[in-house]
Amino acid sequence: MPATTEKQSVRLDHGRMSYNGAVFKHKFDGRGTLQVQKQGRYVGHFDNGRFEGPGEFIAPSGWRLQGNFDKGELSGVVKLHIGNKTYAQKITADGKLENAD
Repeated sequence: MPATTEKQSVRLDHGRMSYNGAVFKHKFDGRGTLQVQKQGRYVGHFDNGRFEGPGEFIAPSGWRLQGNFDKGELSGVVKLHIGNKTYAQKITADGKLENAD
């Protein structure tokens, strides 16, 4: 019988991190939320334990970073929301940022 994706709640690093979402073969896989104590939370998709596809990081102070992930790394256009302002940056092939506006 093939393994299936299950929704689970997992605590890591002595409770400093928590994950709620899809798990497949003991790895985050599918939609989920990863909360890191005092650092913020990531809400989005995972593939084989890494950020993959659309996701958003929300800091405790309220700023938000939205973007697309490819094998755990941000790619394409990234939007940073601070208060009522939004800043768009594009990640180039060599990993540098440039204005996307």
